[in-house]
Amino acid sequence: MSVAMPPQAPARKSGMMWLGIIIVAAGGYYYYTHSMHPQGQTPGNPPQSQPGPQGQGGTNAQVVHMQSFTGQITVDNGDVEISNGQWTNNSTVAIQSATLECIQYSINGQQLTQDQITIGGPNHEAVPPQHTITFDPFAGGTVLPGATRASCSIVAVVPAG
Repeated sequence: MSVAMPPQAPARKSGMMWLGIIIVAAGGYYYYTHSMHPQGQTPGNPPQSQPGPQGQGGTNAQVVHMQSFTGQITVDNGDVEISNGQWTNNSTVAIQSATLECIQYSINGQQLTQDQITIGGPNHEAVPPQHTITFDPFAGGTVLPGATRASCSIVAVVPAG
């Protein structure tokens, strides 16, 4: 999941305008990346390994790639906020928790930050195979000066049991 982020600026009445721009951009980007190209592949963005440290995922790498996370990324009081988050476990095993990684990029594509958040099922229960859970809005890190877009994806999992 990736979306453009507005440049940091002093708070003004144009905040609602920026929010509208972000929502439209997020919807357009989601449509573009999910309807025209395989997940994560766009022109100029060749297939790459999942974000995160080298070797992350280990023996669970196939299970990691069977997870999907979607949501809307906005800016709220200087923080990246993820709302309407949905995690789908497309694997054949129950997952106790997953690591969601959110990366902010500059206008030239340089990675500025990499925040990781552990997510899991309601009441600390495992997420069953072929099951989707939803999340209330949550923070995905502090917006850095110069950040123009952010991307969040699942980079590691802990199978139940």
